[in-house]
Amino acid sequence: STPASTAGDREIETLFQEALAASLRVNGDWSWCTSDISMRYGQFLRERGRFEEAERVLKEGYSRLESGPVNIEWAFPIVAELEALYKNWGKSEELVNWQHKRMNAAQRGLARNANLLRENLNDPGLLTSHASLLARIGQYDAAEAACRLAIRFQPNNIRAQRILADSLSGLSQHAEA
Repeated sequence: STPASTAGDREIETLFQEALAASLRVNGDWSWCTSDISMRYGQFLRERGRFEEAERVLKEGYSRLESGPVNIEWAFPIVAELEALYKNWGKSEELVNWQHKRMNAAQRGLARNANLLRENLNDPGLLTSHASLLARIGQYDAAEAACRLAIRFQPNNIRAQRILADSLSGLSQHAEA
């Protein structure tokens, strides 16, 4: 704990620790909820300059996901937070390493989705997952197309609508976004 820690920060940290322990107990290692808590706890620590602690929490969260049969998209928020951590910490070699991990994970996810889409092109959830991965690596035009197809099959797909808006913004089509 740093001298700058406040009583409120200590309480928040305790709540993160309790939430993470409870999620691990109830949901297990490969849960989206467990992953999200790990990411937010690591973010909390990073924002307070507690880089070593944040690194431990985030890497443990990533390792839990990597060890199981989970959707690769769940790892992206943790990887993004690790990238932010290493950027703030001034560890450029680690930053580049995690940027490569993110791109490799996206490529693996895209290959998996492409194989599944060959068999079932009208699956809005799969199309949305594919669009999300495409958008995360900056392929906004392809993400837009996948979102539009997902929305055609499921007009109330809010996640696809959000990714579509983000993709259009990435393409500088702000009025339509």
